[in-house]
Amino acid sequence: MPMNNATTALCSLFCLSLLSACEGQLSVDIQGDPPSVDGKLTLQVDQITFLHSDGNSESFDLDETLVFDSNGLSATNLISGEDLREGIYTEVRLRFVADDSRYDDDGDSGTDELPIAGSTITATADNRTFRMRADDTESLTLHLATFASLPAADSDATEQELEPVMQVIRTAFAYALSVTLNAESALDTYCADQDDHLPRLYLFDTDDSSSNDDLDGGSDDALRVVVATRANTSTADRIWSLPRVASGDYRLALSCDDDDPATNEDITFFCAADISVSAAATIALDAVTDDSSCRD
Repeated sequence: MPMNNATTALCSLFCLSLLSACEGQLSVDIQGDPPSVDGKLTLQVDQITFLHSDGNSESFDLDETLVFDSNGLSATNLISGEDLREGIYTEVRLRFVADDSRYDDDGDSGTDELPIAGSTITATADNRTFRMRADDTESLTLHLATFASLPAADSDATEQELEPVMQVIRTAFAYALSVTLNAESALDTYCADQDDHLPRLYLFDTDDSSSNDDLDGGSDDALRVVVATRANTSTADRIWSLPRVASGDYRLALSCDDDDPATNEDITFFCAADISVSAAATIALDAVTDDSSCRD
């Protein structure tokens, strides 16, 4: 028997109610490390995609310009309260528009600015699955490791390669870390080839790290690489700020050696310490011992 208009409308509402009952609301921010001491990376992102465990995906269009400078990129919202089908998601992907993206290695927005090679570039975070529950909310933070994403360019290069290294973090279980070092003699010794004596901090997953491993594309690569800033211009103090670090156990290590993310190099860590993250914290490293361990 044919349905009248009222019956059809009721059926449509019923179907819509079933659909909404199978969805949750998702918000996503993105943040990132400084690309170098003075560098500036500008990325245009036009789409975010979530891969469901059943093989299907859901995408949202974006129009965001992201600028990573000497302070990195503070948490920037990409989507807020968007409906996402319930279930387990295994990947998050960001699509960058290379034609509208660029890198300036000294941050002066001058003649050294290089366009990003390619047309579109996809950054994939598959380090952590997340579950979307019906009628629930979830908040994620994407972390773009910019230093690891930018292979060193030749002096005569006309384009900058971008090989995105990205993680997904559940925001509710992420904490800010501040790491400080006051060891002037160690800086004089191990950073003698650097005019600014600003070591890089490498943050490793404790389960994967080794004492002399850098960025070679393996599973034991550093999760973050952050260049130090001076805590005070009149002292030897150095400070590293690491926002929204996922709870867990890590090893942090310091180095002043040259490091090209695209090359498998042996670099020397003059200071290393194991830490556990379960709350926001300041970690003070005030000595470097003969076995290259840091004491806090």
